Formats: sequence, structure tokens, C-alpha cells
Amino acid sequence: MLKKKYRTRFSTVVPKDAIGMCVDIEHIKIPLLKLRFKNGEVIWFLKRDLVEVE
Repeated sequence: MLKKKYRTRFSTVVPKDAIGMCVDIEHIKIPLLKLRFKNGEVIWFLKRDLVEVE
């Protein structure tokens, strides 16, 4: 699952249409994905709040 690109469903956390690269995954009851964006920000997201992009 690493190296996939995702866009968040919500634009309140990162700019609209910003695409992040998955750099880490935390498996608990609900999977979390850590995304790194071009501006250097690294943010954890719930997998359900992400849309995979090609």
C-alpha cells in the first residue's frame, strides 16, 4: 500500500486537490495512513477519508 497517492475528501486540512504520497500505515481498529505532501507537510488521515489517485 505504500507509495500510493491519495487525495483527502476534505479540504479543511490541506489545500483542495493536494495529493499526498503514503509513507507509513498504522493498523489499529481503523487504518491510518501517513501522507507526505509536496510542501513538506506530513499528516495522518483515516483511510476512509482518502481517495486513491493514479
